[in-house]
Amino acid sequence: MTKSFPFRPPVLLLLRLSRLYTVLARQAAVSTRKGQHCIRQLTRSPARLLLLLVLLIWQTSGHARGLLAEEQHVAASLAAQVPWSDAAGKHQSHPLGVQTLFIEKQESKNAGQVRHARVYQYDYTTQSARMLVIDLENRTLTRQQRIESVHLPLSEQEIAFARSLLERDASLLAALQAEHALRNATPFTTLDELDVKASIHEPLDSGDPCLVSRCALLSLFDASHTVFTTEPLIHLNTQQVGELRRR
Repeated sequence: MTKSFPFRPPVLLLLRLSRLYTVLARQAAVSTRKGQHCIRQLTRSPARLLLLLVLLIWQTSGHARGLLAEEQHVAASLAAQVPWSDAAGKHQSHPLGVQTLFIEKQESKNAGQVRHARVYQYDYTTQSARMLVIDLENRTLTRQQRIESVHLPLSEQEIAFARSLLERDASLLAALQAEHALRNATPFTTLDELDVKASIHEPLDSGDPCLVSRCALLSLFDASHTVFTTEPLIHLNTQQVGELRRR
């Protein structure tokens, strides 16, 4: 497994919580009955409920921790102007281009120190990730560092792209609709009728292509909050659609 960049809290904590949530969601999807039982357990357990609340706060905060809206804009704008280096000759066209995954305030013990922001990006044309430190007062780049791991949180654009790829996959949609019909429910016609949760997929299998590329794992819930056992797995780099295979 590729060694990840040593993040500082709260990023590391949130990444671990996100992975734990993914594991719990998969456990809930073993069967419809077991899934319903596990979902009830998630909401009854104080610890698991806290996990869900933390993830909700993380998603609704726009991934910009402790920064003003103007500071977020400045950091994102400056980061977009910084050229990518050491791309190792990997250049290929991709609809997603460069994605700003999240922005956070760089914590400092000195209250009077100039405020800095950390910007995390992934470039689909070079298949590389980086972290930039932006001086918000002087509006300059102070440091940049390559990140070896590709398993950073998904951006909203990546999630929308993953959904669009699934919507164009007629065979997988048919399989999901067939599963829905087995619950004595009227099969959905569009994904808009479902609650779609997306997370970055970090496999344990050393031969899995998602170990070295970005993959979005989609968990689908119907109107009764029942999770689908079929979990679409979207390979964002190659734009291929599959499903999670359990061993």
